[in-house]
Amino acid sequence: MNAAVGSDSESQSQNMETREDPGVGIGDIVKVLYLKSRDTKLFTVTANANDLPQSGTQPVGIESPLGQAIEGLEVNDEASFMVNQQQQPIRIVSIQKVQ
Repeated sequence: MNAAVGSDSESQSQNMETREDPGVGIGDIVKVLYLKSRDTKLFTVTANANDLPQSGTQPVGIESPLGQAIEGLEVNDEASFMVNQQQQPIRIVSIQKVQ
């Protein structure tokens, strides 16, 4: 009997975190926790600001301050970026790789 058997959602979650390239990249859907406000937002990382995001997410261009801050990060990594001349600390909550 295989001890690694789990639900489909568990398998998908494990696949998201254990892929060869687990870091955030273009096309990924990323859940970000804003550490100051404790709000979370769901983003699709796009090649540029004109690309359409996945349904239910907001676009974030890879060249934007947030996009640059999260590129290559993995789940639970923290970073910060500038907003209105203030540092905005964030944490990566989840990464969904879009194939």
